[in-house]
Amino acid sequence: MTDRLWVSEMPLGPRDQVDAMVITEVAKRSAGSFYHGSVYQGSYDSFTWKQKGKDRGVVHMLQAQRSYEVRTRDCKPTRGFDLCVELVGDPTGVKRYQSRKRWAIPRRGKGAQALDVQSLFIELAEEDAELEALLDQAY
Repeated sequence: MTDRLWVSEMPLGPRDQVDAMVITEVAKRSAGSFYHGSVYQGSYDSFTWKQKGKDRGVVHMLQAQRSYEVRTRDCKPTRGFDLCVELVGDPTGVKRYQSRKRWAIPRRGKGAQALDVQSLFIELAEEDAELEALLDQAY
């Protein structure tokens, strides 16, 4: 699940609202962001992630200072996606995230840039024709 952009669904236009999740390593800690918004505007909640077994973990929401036990389950991706995961206990209420194999996030230094979901859409569009077409509507 780490170092990958996960979305609830593929946006059809740059103003479409989606939920997204990113988990990466920042300064030797697993950290992430839940994002809700469009290419233009959105909000996020940062969290730390602690693995508690093969399919379990703890999400600690940094602003609220509250922890949630979560379980992950593989699921069947919808057309256009390669990977699917259900996050049982997701504090945002989203249950299903999907990704594409080419949406892997390269590690960069301390990794903090990887938490910027809007920038990830733009960066990953270089390798993804559908994302590129979406962004062509925006710019």
